Amino acid sequence: MKFRLLPAAILVATTLLGVKLTGLWHGVEDIMSTTAIAETAQPQSPIAAAVEQVKPTAPRGAESTDDPTLMSQSEIDLLQRLAARRAEMDNWNQDLDLREKLLKATEQRLDKKLADLRGLQDSIKVLLKQHEDEQEAKLKSVVKIYETMKAKDAANVFEKLDMNILLDVVERMKESKIAPIIAAMDPQKAKAVTEELAGRRKIAAETVAQTASAVAAPPAAAPTQAAAQPVAGMIPPAGNPPAGR
Repeated sequence: MKFRLLPAAILVATTLLGVKLTGLWHGVEDIMSTTAIAETAQPQSPIAAAVEQVKPTAPRGAESTDDPTLMSQSEIDLLQRLAARRAEMDNWNQDLDLREKLLKATEQRLDKKLADLRGLQDSIKVLLKQHEDEQEAKLKSVVKIYETMKAKDAANVFEKLDMNILLDVVERMKESKIAPIIAAMDPQKAKAVTEELAGRRKIAAETVAQTASAVAAPPAAAPTQAAAQPVAGMIPPAGNPPAGR
């Protein structure tokens, strides 16, 4: 009988031990849960609270700025107007640059043309001077011939010469040489030569007087702005900058 009670006692003791171990485990779990809840519910320290207060916060509406889909219609319209304004300013600046380049190129071409005209004018002056010198040398040679001729023979030739050529020769001859020649000429021809010669000398004297007056006169006043306006109007003015919106 004692032998059979021993296994039963062992079984009961083992069962009680398992029950106690189970209860102990649940108790540990309850303690751990309570500790975690206490730690979670523990109030924040003053230092941690101050740190949280000074942390930078994102500005209001930052998300809408970063994400275009969150912009309002007024903001989208404003951005579109600013872009159009920027495009107008860029086009205006490009137009000004182009006009400046065109004006510089035109100025360079005008300077070159003026230089060419001055060179051509100098060349013409040189040629005219050479021609005048040659003509003067020829006339002087003819004058010497007529001065050495007899008055009657020279008069016969003078009566057949063209009036302009005759006057050029007579003007360059000495008075002591021309007087007997004119006296030997036909009276009508001699009269015509005398009148034409007097007219030439009168015109020459008037030309000299006008030249002297022009040199002594004060310089002409500069053209007024109204007179210069048509010239300035030949170049169209640059367009005005785009007006602000």
